[in-house]
Amino acid sequence: MKMITAKVVTLILTLFLTTCTASRVLAAEGWEANLAISVAGAENKLSFGQQADATDALDGQYDVPPMIGGTLTSYFADGGGLLWRDIRAFTPEITSWKLHIESTQYDKYIHVTWDPQKLPSGAHVNLKDTINGVSLNMAERNLFAFKNLGPKDLEIVVQY
Repeated sequence: MKMITAKVVTLILTLFLTTCTASRVLAAEGWEANLAISVAGAENKLSFGQQADATDALDGQYDVPPMIGGTLTSYFADGGGLLWRDIRAFTPEITSWKLHIESTQYDKYIHVTWDPQKLPSGAHVNLKDTINGVSLNMAERNLFAFKNLGPKDLEIVVQY
């Protein structure tokens, strides 16, 4: 009886350690951050990031198409289609996401917020307004706001 119990305990510990080790490896090989985009009570939540087993094209495991409609529309426009969640390949190169935002709430301020702690450590992550060239370091700030005068295109650039 003691031999069976010892084997069961050994098996459980082996499975536990294998699972924990695999989780740590995956976490070390990727990251994901969220954006909250809001205007006049409407809000969209988007996610972007990188994983070792993702590609820069459409990945059914990671990427999620948007539900478009209502007073606010936002999505990533270059990761294999229009996406609310766009996870790219984890590479040491420059990676960028094109973000499109539009709303029927003209002359109101649109806010884009994020948690800087979710961004990859050791990388420079910038949010750039592609129309006026304004760029900000997303690790130092957590808000970008602009007056809605029509559709807006932004770009998030990650450089290691």
